[in-house]
Amino acid sequence: MLSVVQIIGRQRTRAEKGLQKLLNQEISVPLEIILVDIEPTAPALPSSADPRVHVIPKPGLRDYAAAMAAGAREACGDYVAFIEDHCHTQPGWASAVVRDFERPVAMVNYSFIDTEPGSYLSRSFLMAEYGRWIHPTRPGPLSIASCANISYRRDILMGLANERPLEEWFRAEYVLHRRIQKDGGVIWQSTDAVAAHEDWVTLPGGLHANGALKRYHAAAVAFGNPPWSLLRRCAYAAGMLAVPGLQMWRLLRSIIPRPWHWGHFVSALPVSLAVYVYAAAAEAVGYLMGPGDSGEQFVAVELELARK
Repeated sequence: MLSVVQIIGRQRTRAEKGLQKLLNQEISVPLEIILVDIEPTAPALPSSADPRVHVIPKPGLRDYAAAMAAGAREACGDYVAFIEDHCHTQPGWASAVVRDFERPVAMVNYSFIDTEPGSYLSRSFLMAEYGRWIHPTRPGPLSIASCANISYRRDILMGLANERPLEEWFRAEYVLHRRIQKDGGVIWQSTDAVAAHEDWVTLPGGLHANGALKRYHAAAVAFGNPPWSLLRRCAYAAGMLAVPGLQMWRLLRSIIPRPWHWGHFVSALPVSLAVYVYAAAAEAVGYLMGPGDSGEQFVAVELELARK
């Protein structure tokens, strides 16, 4: 069975569109869809009456990681696929995820396209945030995966839940990926599991979202269990000066073997650089000062802000 977990909030029209895309998937194994609803007083999604859909009401929950964990715990499938409410699966997505898990891999990473390719900001944000996995991709193992839009073997997630609560893993999902890789788990880049991502329509909105997420991640690591020393937190904060250049290099390195994306990469450079600089500064603040209200801010922009 494939279990798909989606977190929904006030953007009901967007969530309904995404749910319909999931219900229209053709797949040879049973499919269950788990909707973690942080705004259950809002109108129910028309398609949620489908027997394959299980709605988990979580009123007032303002922690995206906790919502992901709640969905994972309810999942019954061999594979747990997370997909954002503004990321719409394309035909063949579910079958491709299951097919890629026939390999000895721990995670399957999707390929991404833009829902608004005619918008400069939208396609530039897609390059900045998802450029390493932008469709068309090359199949094979990955060193770095996307977060929030990715699939796991359920037994691996549940095994790691014995080490620490799933909420803690998801608060800095890249740390979860490294932990799985440390045990020999492979992240597989799928070429056929394609998802269309709705991106930001204003530069301030996109920068704010990236900054809130990076501060949230940094604070989860630095003030977690065990907490870092002040010296280590200061060192990591200072290291953020090099991160925009590192991020740009990683993106460029992934684009070089795919010449069909060169023009897109070049045109998006101003937005990509702005995102990386702003996010690095916010991450430094997270190391030094903790999360503040970044978790709540991220939920607000992720699930409430219109994207197109």
